[in-house]
Formats: sequence, C-alpha cells, structure tokens
Amino acid sequence: MKLENLIFAAVFALAAAGGGFWIYGNANPIPVDPEDVKKADEEKDIITGPPISETGPWPTLRADELVYDFGRMEAGTEDNHVFTVHNDGEAPLVLKKGKVSCHCTHFEILHLTVPPGGSTPVHFAWHAEVGSGSDNFTETGVIMSNDPENSRIQLTLTGITATPYDLVPDYSWDFGVMAEGQSPQSLEGAIGSQLYDDFEVLRIESTAPEYLTAELTPLDTAHNYRSGYKIKATLNSNFPVGAFQGHIKFYINALDGATLSIHVIAQRQGPIRIIPTSGVSWIAGINLLRMGQFNAADGRKAGLVLVVTGLEEETHLAIEKVTSDLKLLELSLSPIGDTSSTVSSGGRRYMLNVNVPPGAPPMARQALKAVHVKIRTNHPTMPELKMRVEFVTI
Repeated sequence: MKLENLIFAAVFALAAAGGGFWIYGNANPIPVDPEDVKKADEEKDIITGPPISETGPWPTLRADELVYDFGRMEAGTEDNHVFTVHNDGEAPLVLKKGKVSCHCTHFEILHLTVPPGGSTPVHFAWHAEVGSGSDNFTETGVIMSNDPENSRIQLTLTGITATPYDLVPDYSWDFGVMAEGQSPQSLEGAIGSQLYDDFEVLRIESTAPEYLTAELTPLDTAHNYRSGYKIKATLNSNFPVGAFQGHIKFYINALDGATLSIHVIAQRQGPIRIIPTSGVSWIAGINLLRMGQFNAADGRKAGLVLVVTGLEEETHLAIEKVTSDLKLLELSLSPIGDTSSTVSSGGRRYMLNVNVPPGAPPMARQALKAVHVKIRTNHPTMPELKMRVEFVTI
C-alpha cells in the first residue's frame, strides 16, 4: 500500500474513534455523518452467535416453552423460572447467551454445549422493583445457537408487580381551608391488597376522634384490589382556629399489629383572618411572619391586614394587651376604610403593623429563637391571637 494511503487510513481510524466529523486527505475535507459513527458503535455491541456449519450434520434446538407468566409478584421480591432447551438434531448444539431486556433480570444457561438427544436448563430470574406499583411487566432474554433453523430464540417472562397492601390516595389527605361553622367535610379513598384475598382491617383509631373520624365499607370487585375497603374520612370544622393535623390508623391482619396511617391536614379560618400586604412574607398554616434581614439602624415595619367578622355592629376590634418575649417589638392596630362594613361584604378590615424600631441591637431571631407574640383582643369568640416573628438585624 502506498504511504499516502496508509496515512489516509490512519487518519480515518483516529477520526472515527475520537468522534471527529472530518476526514483529511490530500484534497478537501470529507464530512463524516455522525449517524454513521453511531451506527458503527451500535454494531460493535451486537452479540454474534456460534458459527453454523454449512454442510451439516446440524443440531435442532427445541424449547419446552418460550413464555412463562409469574402472575402477581410482590414488589421488592425475586422469583425465577427454569426453561428447558433440547437438542433433537444430529450434531452438538452450541448455545450462547444474548441480550436481556433489563438489569433487573438474571439469565443463565447451565450447559453451553448440548449433545444430540440432550438438554440443558436455562435459569431466568426477575426482581420486582419496589415502587413500580401494580404494573404489567414483560422481560426477555435471547439465546443464540448453531442451529441454522433456530439461530436465535427469545425467552419471555411476564406478570404483574403488586403491593401487598396499599392506600389510595397516598398517605396524606388535605381537607383544605374550612370556614367557621361549615358543615363536616368528607374525603374518600380505598385501602386493600393487590396480593391477598383475606386482607382485613381489624380496627381503626383516630388521633383526634372529637374532630376526625373514618368508616369503612367493603370494595366491589371492580376495584384493583383482591380484597379491601372504601374509606370515608370526615372532618368537623370545630377544631381550633389555625392548622389541623391528625392521623387515622388502620390495624390490619397482614402486618402483625402494625398500622397503615393516613396523615390528615386542614386549615380553619376563624373570625379574624390574616392577609399579608405586598412584599410581606406570612405563612398562614403556622402563623409565622418573616421580616427578613435588615440594617438595625433602619428598623423595619411589616403590615398584616386583619379581616374580622363576628363583632357587634357598634363594636370595633381593639388590642387590649400584647405579650412578647422581645420587649422592643411594637404592634399597632388601625382601621382600613369604613369599619362599619358587615359580614355580607366580607368583614371589617384593620391594619396590624409589626415594627422593629430603628436602633435595635444586632440579633438573629429565627427558627427556635423566633419572637413569640400573644395579642389579647376584645373579640368575643377569638380573644387571643398568637404568632411568631422572624428577622435578622445587622
């Protein structure tokens, strides 16, 4: 071969190996299609089977079965099946393992050479991954051979990944915002087993039975469970103003006394509703005011709008006393617009100003060190407001 041809071949090999897109020779650069490079790389991964004789005699591959159905498998467990491959031909059958469809499978041919009249087991295992829910699965494994009529066969495992017990919806149920005096609200779901026919709830417990209850009725056969119940959880709106958290515990026969639990959350609006003004950070569920970081010499003020109902027509909301673990914190209340507005217009509005005055010393009042504030009011059904205030002065 001429020297220039050797150089051209070497440059071509280097460009292909390095992902280059141009071939340089004595003339202009020749573009290389990236798809051609990708195809060449994929071809390297193709598993070739054993060589097949051109003249015979030949082996004859026969499998007792090509598909096996596991049925329902519990998520997180592993099962296996043994296929059997026979040689009904006149020459030794040479086998080679091809590709499997998933890393979750284990595929092994016990004997790679099978004499005429012989057979070999093929072990095929599959791991049902946790979190896959109730899903159909199909996994495959390929066997290559020197049988000219069956040089490639595919073995298949099928089944359903199922959970032994389950809650629908998942383990947190949100009743949202409930108004004062609102009728009890209910949410529905289901509890059951995709594996067992004898799933049973032995008893139910509520961590707040005076507000939160649950009842069960058997599920019909149309549901995705083999056995189970319909859940109806009911929450009364008379829980204390603010955030509500509770649990419903189900003691079931499949857990040896352990429980499945629903976390229930809700928020109750009282006669005094707090709305932050623009730019103010207020977390209603935990009554937390975040004032951020600011220069101690400048101080900072944050405004909260109080929407008030439940007062007599001639009575106006007033602050009677403020208790705080930070004496320099200042609070003041002033009406917004015409406070003669009635409940039908949404309630009377007042501005509650929370003020860290200029000249406060540097401090970090956050998280466990947040300022705790109690406000005693003249409201007949909500005489006390509680909040926490976070800020950092520098």
